Amino acid sequence: RMSDKMSDMSASNAAGQTHVRAAQEKLKDKGFDPGPIDGVWGPRTAAAVSDFQRSENLKVTSRLDAETLGKLDIGVGGATRPPQTR
Repeated sequence: RMSDKMSDMSASNAAGQTHVRAAQEKLKDKGFDPGPIDGVWGPRTAAAVSDFQRSENLKVTSRLDAETLGKLDIGVGGATRPPQTR
């Protein structure tokens, strides 16, 4: 049904915004300026991701790929990984 597809798309978009916001916060904490922490992917966020990737010797994709998210310590769905317990 079309209403189910629309609901899935907005849920996916909301998750994407949360993911971008988490990345923006982590990038800013690490000294890379992503612009406003607003969950919106834009040129400043892309540039900050590229700069971060370069500094970590990652493949520069300007995207939040799995390797970049791992280096930023961001888990799936934009949630930060919980601290490791021993």
